[in-house]
Amino acid sequence: MSGQDPRKVSRAAAARRIELAAEFGRAGRPAEAEKICREVLGVDPVCFDALHLLALLRHQAGQSSEALELIDQALRANRRSADALANRATILLQLGRADEALATCERALKLAPRHLYALSNRGSAQRALGRDADALATFEKLLALDPGSAATWSNHGTLLRALGRYAEARASIERALALDPNNAFLRFNDGFLRLAMGDFAGGWEQHEFRWQRAANPWQKVRPQWSGAEPLAGKTILLYAEQGFGDALQFIRYVPRVARAADRVWLKIHDSLTALELPLADNVALLGAHPGADVPPFDLQCPLMSLPRAFRTEIATIPNAPYVRAPTDRIATWAARLPPRRRPRIGFAWAGNPAQHNDRNRSIPLAQLLPLLDAADADFVSLQRDLRPGDDALLQHPRIVPLGTEFADFADTAALVAQLDLVITIDSAVAHLVGAMGKPMWVLLAFCPDWRWLIDREDCPWYPSARLFRQPASGDWHSVIARVARELRALP
Repeated sequence: MSGQDPRKVSRAAAARRIELAAEFGRAGRPAEAEKICREVLGVDPVCFDALHLLALLRHQAGQSSEALELIDQALRANRRSADALANRATILLQLGRADEALATCERALKLAPRHLYALSNRGSAQRALGRDADALATFEKLLALDPGSAATWSNHGTLLRALGRYAEARASIERALALDPNNAFLRFNDGFLRLAMGDFAGGWEQHEFRWQRAANPWQKVRPQWSGAEPLAGKTILLYAEQGFGDALQFIRYVPRVARAADRVWLKIHDSLTALELPLADNVALLGAHPGADVPPFDLQCPLMSLPRAFRTEIATIPNAPYVRAPTDRIATWAARLPPRRRPRIGFAWAGNPAQHNDRNRSIPLAQLLPLLDAADADFVSLQRDLRPGDDALLQHPRIVPLGTEFADFADTAALVAQLDLVITIDSAVAHLVGAMGKPMWVLLAFCPDWRWLIDREDCPWYPSARLFRQPASGDWHSVIARVARELRALP
């Protein structure tokens, strides 16, 4: 041992320490893994393996900016590591920097053309950049190399759906489920695809797998009503689990539950409670705050599970209208409108920017301005939250900009009640207008949310709706041109 190079001994010891750190990381002990990495870096600040592993650990801890700095240090120590480049792309995707992630993947693939993780990240980056056809080609190459990956078949199916190839998408999702039948994420996505294609019976069942992906605190208190258990003499808790639009869409089922149950507690968003909702005498509204007290109950059911409980098919959807605006609010907003000399058309163009598909569903206000010249009407803005640049555009003389003054959905409904037509994207406004039974034209992305189904211009959930779909991904120009023609044809 006396003739052994001490630097080699040191490198070997560091390698053993880093392998131990990796074992701790795999065992769910990240703090111990990080501690070892930092000890190694204290001796050798440019140790590639320690920097690389520490970057992954910090990324897993949600510290993606720090992880990016660390992995860049690792790559300065070893610029030819395809693994590190692929992981760098993962971090960049988490940070929302898809263009840089794509460039990083291309660097990795030059070094290792068959690198599976780099290919997967390249497909994800291409999709994030709206390059769905390129992403599909990437995932098909990945499937040729690794046909046994359920995740890749799932991504392949998601891209086929985005391209409007629904039957092929179902086939890919089925391949994914055959490989990983207990995967809740796959089953949840399969549910949405089935619902979009009108397979409600299968879709509602798969939709229930969302509870394996997110905890439901009420399920720990009382069992969920499946529709089979008798409600006579029982008290049931119904609650909104997701967004405003979801609650507005499915609150239509409350009267049916109320007719069967002795008592119904209804827990929904505070912004909806001032609306005139379909509430019988045995239905009581509760505070929406998670910590608000809930009286005792026998069963519980989220609003979005009620279609499953009632075995809803397209032909048996309880139809609108079932929501009204409070009378006093109508009078208040009537005073804010100009005298009625011409039709009144409401419009809304943007949803919640945090929604996963908002990039596709929202429309820049500037793109809607040609509609103002298509009809002799007063155009009333129903948009509460504006995007940068909207303020200036709302100064147009044909626009009545009232939406930013809304306090809640009762204000929106009160204004909608006095309009002749609403033109809106797929947002909570569409669900409110549809629930009120008011005429509306909904502008839909090429691959819309499941509830608008496919290849239809009507909507069984909202009979007052007319759907205007993009003919190709991102093509709002054609949609707006068609809407303008229809506006010109109005009496």
